[in-house]
Amino acid sequence: MQRLKNTLEYLRTRKESVVAAILIAVAMGVFIKLCRFIDRPVVDDALISIGYARSFADGDGFRLTRASEISEGFSNPVWTFVLAFFEKLHFNTIATAKSLGMWLAALSLPLMAAWGPLSQERKLQLEDTIAPAFACSNATFAYWALGGLEVGQLVFSIALFGAFLFAPRTRRTAIAAGLSGAALALTRPEAALYVAAVFAIGPGLLTNT
Repeated sequence: MQRLKNTLEYLRTRKESVVAAILIAVAMGVFIKLCRFIDRPVVDDALISIGYARSFADGDGFRLTRASEISEGFSNPVWTFVLAFFEKLHFNTIATAKSLGMWLAALSLPLMAAWGPLSQERKLQLEDTIAPAFACSNATFAYWALGGLEVGQLVFSIALFGAFLFAPRTRRTAIAAGLSGAALALTRPEAALYVAAVFAIGPGLLTNT
């Protein structure tokens, strides 16, 4: 009798995790569809990052244009380097900034959903789909993710940082959390406060036990 109960519980849990995974995939699809519907132009601030990325990729250093003075007039070094990488590969940087922002934002949804299962070392449950469901239907989130800014990368970095923090504590996850935290801190000036808050609230999160 106990074995039957265990089997039924296993099947119920597995079915729930499959349904949750499907809902998360649907949330990603809805978000991408929403982005395609909005399809906003690249904003002025994003063009600043694109200008610096193009100059850097062309070997002119960090300047807005080839004729400008060398000045690190940007606050998102990771995003600027990423755009410079694609510029070096001869991608259309404006289109890449929009598309990459959208896809990074979309990929942040399953990462957010993974926080609970990672921290509790369990399978996906239906409650893990709440965050992706809210995020995928947020037009403001989609609007800014499409603007060519580092918004998509910022959200993805936060989601990845959290995933490593909540993962079982090993040397590898601690190193990964540290690296993802450094990348997060270099994405936006205020992002360093998020990383500092983690150490202030839970200094043992990144250490092995």
